Amino acid sequence: MEPFNSRVEFDFAYYHFVKAQTSAALINKALDIWAATVAEFGRDSPWANANELYATIDAIQCSDIPWKVYKIHYQGPLPPGTPPKWMTQTYKLCTRDSRLLLHQQLETAHFKDAIDLSPYRQYDSDWQRIWSNLMSADWAWKQAVSDRINAICYMTNAKYCEG
Repeated sequence: MEPFNSRVEFDFAYYHFVKAQTSAALINKALDIWAATVAEFGRDSPWANANELYATIDAIQCSDIPWKVYKIHYQGPLPPGTPPKWMTQTYKLCTRDSRLLLHQQLETAHFKDAIDLSPYRQYDSDWQRIWSNLMSADWAWKQAVSDRINAICYMTNAKYCEG
């Protein structure tokens, strides 16, 4: 869980930074409460303030895939008078190639044998089709059947497979 020392630290950071999108002032308050709670046991909170928490989050290394920065801005018509700031400012969008990231994640030991990539069809008690994810869709089913037919054709060198 690098750079976090425990699951509690990770959960705290994830909750405040991602889920609640807590302000720095409220993070500082939560850290003060944490420090007061563990002080009687001679312990400290993992971060003195929100900036230290942010530095830990920034230290997360999950990939060697490079970041790309795009500058984006509103390009539509401006209203008369003074337009809102978001219409006149330029923003940075920082992203990575999501396809490469997904490939890298699936190659890790954490995902090995954890995901069943077999296509399936699922039905409820009334025999109505349930669509729950990509592998339950017709596309995945057709791809698997097509791949199996191609493999059989390749292995048997069957004449009916040509064309």
